[in-house]
Amino acid sequence: MNSLQPNYPSNAACVQVTEFGDFGNPQSQQAHKLINVIVDRYGGEVTYRYCHYPNPDCKQSLLAAFALEAAKRQHQFQPMYGALLTASTIDCTTLIEQAIQLGFNQQQFMDDLADEGLRDVIKQDWEAGYRLGVFKSPAFFANGCRFYGKFSMSRLIPFVHFHLVRQRRPINPAPGPSPIQLPERLVYSRQ
Repeated sequence: MNSLQPNYPSNAACVQVTEFGDFGNPQSQQAHKLINVIVDRYGGEVTYRYCHYPNPDCKQSLLAAFALEAAKRQHQFQPMYGALLTASTIDCTTLIEQAIQLGFNQQQFMDDLADEGLRDVIKQDWEAGYRLGVFKSPAFFANGCRFYGKFSMSRLIPFVHFHLVRQRRPINPAPGPSPIQLPERLVYSRQ
C-alpha cells in the first residue's frame, strides 16, 4: 500500500475504511468487532481494508503479519484473519496448526512464512501508516481521512456515515463569480 487516496473503492457512493492494525495489540483485535458491525450495517457502501502496522519489537505482531500475507498468497486472508482474532498465542507452531485446520497447502505456507518478500509488503504498509501519522494501532481512515479518538460504535458509525453522505453529495461550486486567476508572472513555480 503506497497511499490511501488512490485506493478508493470504484463505487462512487462507497467509503473505504482502512485499518492500520496489529494482532499483537488487543485493541486491534477488539476493533475488528466494530468494523464488522459497520460493514454489515452499510452493506456494499463500505469496504474494509487491512494494513499491517505491527510493533517491530513484538515477535507475535510480526508473525501475525507474516501469517496474514502468507495466507493471502493462498487466497485465504479472511480465514486466517478470523483465526488470529481468536488465537490465545501467536507462534510458528500455532500458525502452522491454524493453516492445517483451514486447509492451506502446509508446505507453501511454511515457505511463504520464511519469504523475505513478505517483509517488504509489511514494511510498505507500516511506512505508509507512519507517513500518515500513525504511531500506534489500531488507526482508522475513511477515504483517507483519519479517525481520532476512542474507538466505539457511538463514535465510529457517525464518522463513517459522515463520509458516506459526503461521498454521495456532488460538490457544486458556490454561486457567484469564478475564482480569481493570477497572472502567470505572479504564480510561484519551482523550476
